[in-house]
Amino acid sequence: MKNRIIGAAVGTAGILLVLVLLVACGGKEAAPPKSAAADYTRHFVDQAIRRYEEKGREATLAYYSSDESRDGQWHIFIIDWREEVIAHPNPTRLGLHVNYWVGADANGYHFGPELLTATEDGKWVSYVYRNPNGRRIGSGPLELRNLWVVRHDSLLFGSGWNVNSDEFTQSFVAAGVEQFRLGGLERVAAYFARPETVFSGLASTMDYYNSVDTIEGAWFAFIANPDGIVVHSHDRSLLGRQVADLPGLADLEASNAGNWLETESFRFWVMEHDGWLFASGWHRHGLQN
Repeated sequence: MKNRIIGAAVGTAGILLVLVLLVACGGKEAAPPKSAAADYTRHFVDQAIRRYEEKGREATLAYYSSDESRDGQWHIFIIDWREEVIAHPNPTRLGLHVNYWVGADANGYHFGPELLTATEDGKWVSYVYRNPNGRRIGSGPLELRNLWVVRHDSLLFGSGWNVNSDEFTQSFVAAGVEQFRLGGLERVAAYFARPETVFSGLASTMDYYNSVDTIEGAWFAFIANPDGIVVHSHDRSLLGRQVADLPGLADLEASNAGNWLETESFRFWVMEHDGWLFASGWHRHGLQN
């Protein structure tokens, strides 16, 4: 009986401690670490929507149009029903339509329409921009940026982070290998098509890059079967071609752990799994030659 009383007391004390901590934190969930950039970005957008609900429209717009709202590389932008930017810490963005230059990247890819298709469930949108002082993609002064956008009360709330392109590419390929291992090509395609998948924003970006001659080159990705034939790619012109026939890839070698291949024209990460090749990266002159 005595042990039961002690156990109950300890349990009650634990519950009280949790309640005290919740009150001390204002009832808010703890933010993910910034090292988990995708999770932190989702949290940052969720907090903006919460502020909107608690503080109201005008106070929220004023806050996210100030430098005070910045959190390192993270900031919130809000788009209204007219498809115009109504909150952004950079005043030159305010009032601009997302189908104007503010919604286009360094290679001319208009990601604005992708932003506008976001639902209450949210979606990822990716693009590149020119940053002479930042990390470089391939041989160009470009960086990837990944945005998480959520529709709420007829408004779009979004934020994003500057992606370490090497780490992102390695994760992208590794995810493809894992999904293939679990369910083949169909599972790979389904996984990357899901809006909540952090890599899903690259699909529209690569579709654009594979349809035009971009100034700085293009992102690409492909999967080749054990016979060396490309069987999956956002660039449909690569389908059915031998990897060995693609420019610069005649002596392609890959390992299970993955490795980088780089020349003056391209830089990409390639992994091998049961004889299949999974590759993604940046190619300045394209792979269609």
